[in-house]
Amino acid sequence: MKFEAIKHLATGKYLSSSEINYQTGSKRQVVFCGEKCSMKIVGVLYDDVVYLTHKKTGTTLSLSDFYRSPKTSYAEVHCFQFAWTNLKFIKNDQTNQENKTPYLKARDRVYLRTETDYMLRSQDVTFEIEDDNEHKNDKNDTKTLIFQEVVGHKEKIGRDDEWLIEKR
Repeated sequence: MKFEAIKHLATGKYLSSSEINYQTGSKRQVVFCGEKCSMKIVGVLYDDVVYLTHKKTGTTLSLSDFYRSPKTSYAEVHCFQFAWTNLKFIKNDQTNQENKTPYLKARDRVYLRTETDYMLRSQDVTFEIEDDNEHKNDKNDTKTLIFQEVVGHKEKIGRDDEWLIEKR
């Protein structure tokens, strides 16, 4: 499979990033769930260590328990050039029953876990960033951008932690 997308099962949005930075916390490149997938993964085995890379900027997904997410105060997830987080795809019980291989495949349902046991979570929680850089209108006003939060947590695993692998 050439390319796979990671879709948040509960909200139907894709794990993504943009060339916009958080205004709080690390002030690094924002990670969110959106309408388009912008993270790149290649064919991997379950339980292999993987890195997720933003296609446009080449920055790597990272999680910091030092910085807090803007809305729910869980561990912040961001993209950064000089830091990365080792992730593992963990099959859940409702994964694609046709996948008898150890490789990640389309329609697999997974959890994303870090080596420090944080789970990637998203839910229908949004936050705003005032963008005054490239999205100015004719009056030089700033534009408010709304993002669906992606965080890291160590709580009980639930439906907000499930991701679906899609072929693109």
